[in-house]
Amino acid sequence: MEDRILAMCELSNDLLFHKIPRERLGYYVDASLEAGRSAAKCFSGRSIRELYEEYGIAIRHAGSGKGSFGVTLRGQAVLSETECAVEVYDESIRTLAESSRYQGRTLTTDEALDAHLAHEFFHFWEFHEHSSIVDRLEDVTSFSLFGWKRTAHIHRCGEIAAHAFAKQVAALPELPNLYDYLYLIHTGKMTPAEFDALLARMRAMLGADEEKRKHTIYGGIRNMKKRLIMLLALVMLFTAFSYPALASEPWDLLNSDLSEDYTSAWKVSGGSLGGAVTKEDGYVSIVKGDDKTVSSPTGGAYTWLVPQSLTLPESGKLTAEVTLRAGAAVDADKYGEISVRFGKNANDTNGKLYPVFIKYGAADGWIAPYSDGTGAYALDTTLWHNYGLVIDLESQTYNIYIDGALELKNIPATTYKGGNLFRIGADNDARCDLDVRSARMGSGDRSESLSGAVLFEDDFSNGDGAWTPNREGAWEIVNGVYTQNQANGTLSYAGSEAWTNYSVEANITAPSGSSGTVMLVGRATDVGRYYGAWANGKLSIQRRFNSSDSAKLLTSMSLSMDYSSVHRWRLDFVGQTISLYIDGELKLEYTDTDNAFPNGKIGFGTNKTKGFF
Repeated sequence: MEDRILAMCELSNDLLFHKIPRERLGYYVDASLEAGRSAAKCFSGRSIRELYEEYGIAIRHAGSGKGSFGVTLRGQAVLSETECAVEVYDESIRTLAESSRYQGRTLTTDEALDAHLAHEFFHFWEFHEHSSIVDRLEDVTSFSLFGWKRTAHIHRCGEIAAHAFAKQVAALPELPNLYDYLYLIHTGKMTPAEFDALLARMRAMLGADEEKRKHTIYGGIRNMKKRLIMLLALVMLFTAFSYPALASEPWDLLNSDLSEDYTSAWKVSGGSLGGAVTKEDGYVSIVKGDDKTVSSPTGGAYTWLVPQSLTLPESGKLTAEVTLRAGAAVDADKYGEISVRFGKNANDTNGKLYPVFIKYGAADGWIAPYSDGTGAYALDTTLWHNYGLVIDLESQTYNIYIDGALELKNIPATTYKGGNLFRIGADNDARCDLDVRSARMGSGDRSESLSGAVLFEDDFSNGDGAWTPNREGAWEIVNGVYTQNQANGTLSYAGSEAWTNYSVEANITAPSGSSGTVMLVGRATDVGRYYGAWANGKLSIQRRFNSSDSAKLLTSMSLSMDYSSVHRWRLDFVGQTISLYIDGELKLEYTDTDNAFPNGKIGFGTNKTKGFF
């Protein structure tokens, strides 16, 4: 199996994989592989057990790697200035070895263990040398708006390098992530056909010759009963063998943010009598208004936004999700749609269509599986929603989800002429006015990964009535920006105290630089209890029990940053863990085992400086 293809499988696990330009995929794959191979040359002729002894890394053995929620771990590593140790779960290593047969060869338990240890040693070596391949490679642009960009690392490159290192040091015939896929097939969580399809997609993305490089899994597994892919929760710390893309990345077919330049991933399919697609601030607008021809005997009155490149599966299940709103009303009986169509070719008169039709309206809006409104579900479609479809190609039925909740189920597909296509817009006999933020598609039933509702959103275009300041007259809207105009310490809250696990994100500017404090706040109550991300020369996560007490520092770091420029802050609250991101990069994370504040509102704060939010 070619290293570059298996490396692509690993790269596709990265949360920002869809942000990597197609022409730069080879750069990340090749540079990561070379980093691992170069590191391995430093230890040529040395066994991995000798290296562990030389560098004082303890190896601890445990029985089972069964963790919470059915997750199976193969090991964990502790790397710090005071302790370096690897804990190995023997049962999981044995299972991995037993399922590793490929091209007539099966790993021994010792070989599987050495592969695990070698993988962990690479991470130790980067830690020891204070040098990481992830840091050395180019960042990708994760978000851009009006010339402002935020960038982030591609963290899976570190795993690719560790795989290449382990292959060399442990003398493995293949990159070790191959054995993860064999394990998934062995346990029925993936089929050989699904793995072959993944390899084909990775080859196509790298431009490889599929016929020359074609590999399939050995025949003995091909007769296994087909099962649905299980979405696996990954809770691993420096584990040697990460689960592959189909397990950890639900949107393996398409994952597109249309708030950026959509033309690199999408194209407009429209006839001469159709409407228009335009880029707006943070979304794409698809309009075929009342001034346009509804239908034409010769066609040409359609307007669709479709992916530049998309390969739909031939069997099994498929999940699609689109974040959009209805922008304005069109003719009462003509509606826009999101739909997935399957057919052998453009002339297939027995093709199948799986649509969602969207009628504009607050009190009278709805979505329906049929254009005449049959089976409609009442919904305020003027608001942003996440529209999900889970399609069963075997039964030719589908379910419709709104903001992650199942609302319409077991809907028969409509017979419709045409080939495979994913489209958003209006057909020849319809009109639409739709605003689209993002679109995603994944093989299998990904209903558990569908997005929930947006709890709160405010651009201050309609005032600040949703916000409650704790100091009279301290906050106002200036040129569309929520502004704290006093030097005294003050906070402003919004949302509900019932909110628990969520993310809060905002653009923040501190005009006086690091001489004062600006805060992004979460899990807050009106009595002054909250967690906050603070910037005052240092970056920190703190908590305050009430407004009269000093805040408790939970974790901090030095950060050289131009505070007077706009930066995108994000606080994530998941259980007891609080994570802080600046411009898309994780800066601080802390697990508050006291579980002091499990719920609360969002907010902004300042002290001894003005702040713009």
